[in-house]
This record gives sequence, structure tokens and C-alpha cells, in this order.
Amino acid sequence: TFAGWKDSEGKSYPRGSSYTVTKAAETFEAQWKKVSHQIRFVDGDDKVLSEGTADYNTQITWPSKPTKEGYTFRNWIVELDKNEWDEVEHGAEFPMRDQDITFIAQWSINSYKISYDGNGAAMGVPAETVEQNYQTDYTIDTVVPTKTGYTFQGWSDGTTTYQPGAVFKVPARDVVLTAQWKANSHQVKYDGNGGKTSAPESKSADYNSNVSVAAGLEKDGYLFDGWEQISTGKVLTPGASFVM
Repeated sequence: TFAGWKDSEGKSYPRGSSYTVTKAAETFEAQWKKVSHQIRFVDGDDKVLSEGTADYNTQITWPSKPTKEGYTFRNWIVELDKNEWDEVEHGAEFPMRDQDITFIAQWSINSYKISYDGNGAAMGVPAETVEQNYQTDYTIDTVVPTKTGYTFQGWSDGTTTYQPGAVFKVPARDVVLTAQWKANSHQVKYDGNGGKTSAPESKSADYNSNVSVAAGLEKDGYLFDGWEQISTGKVLTPGASFVM
């Protein structure tokens, strides 16, 4: 835009101002001011990431490269002429045009790996690792794994436990679905085998836990020798322990 005139002595004159002639010849030089235009950087959904102004024909100042959960930034597109779009690399030299400019971010959706960890399962663990795009629906395998002495509780991604066949949205990270188990509980029973005093009551114990054997009994004409573990034939003295 026109900013006025400047004489040979460096004095500026707004247009329309008066000048007193004091010498035989004088040259007035036109003065110009660069037009400043708005510059905006937006997401694909028109969310403003950064904005400011830039003078015509000066190099624009780039903001930080944008980030978006589940996506990788590719480049910018900008409409310089009506209905004509150009791709612009982030950080490239870009002299400001004589117009307002909006840069629109372009993204590539990320894919993430989903795998299974049986956590000691004997069988039934899906072996394949799949890749799916961010926020798409993933269906958990319907096969139920097995593990000796335990009951399957579901698959955990670290925050939520899902049942076989459940559906969840793929997050912005690789997911390892780990099998969750609950130890089975069984009864420990005592048979007094004719003892004078009553045999201890049954009690429950989890698989693979340590169980202490109860105190002995009395029986006329006999000394208590111990408790025979029927499954092994081993005799355990009171206070001894075995693994359930």
C-alpha cells in the first residue's frame, strides 16, 4: 500500500500534504508498506492449531509440527488459486502471497499390533499378531484358553479385562492381551479313622498354595502317627505342609 512521498533530504510527506518549493529541482520517491495478511494452520476438521500474520513476500514462520493421537502428520495443503490446491512440506520456504492463507494439515492413520499372552496357559492361546487401524473395532478371539488348576477370567489390555468375543476400539498403541487367571479352590478333608476326638473340619485351599496339616487326634490304645495323604500315601505330621 502507498505510504507517502520522501524528498531528496529524507523527509516524508503524506499524500495531499503541502510542499514549499525552495530549490530549482526536487525528486519525490514513492514509499510503500507491505500488506500484512492473516495466516492460519488448521487441522482437517478446521480446528485452529496456530495463527498469526505475515507481510507480503516475506518468508512465513512455521509453527511446531502438529501431532494428533493415532495419526502421523504428512504435509499441508493450501488453496493459492481458486479451487487449486498445492501440497506444502512443513518447514519449506514459502513467501507470503498477497492474500490470507489457511494451511490444512494432512494425516495418515496409524495401525497398531494386537497380540495375545497366555500367561502360563496350556492351550487355547491365539498365536497370530494382527495390525488394525486406530479406533477401528477389534473382536477378541472366542477361544477360551486353559491352565491346570486355574479358571480363565478374561483378557486384559492393562486397564480393562475383556471376555472372549468382546469388541473394543483400537487405541493409539500396540496392545498385548494377557490372560487373567483365578486359582481353583478345593477342599482339604480329614478322616479321623476311629479317633476318640473329632476330626478337624474341612477347609478350602487354592490350587498350588501351601497347606499346613491340622493337629493330631487321640484314640484309646494308640499313639497318633500322622495324617496319610491318600493321593500319595505319604504320612504328614501335624504342622507339616503340602502344596495343594
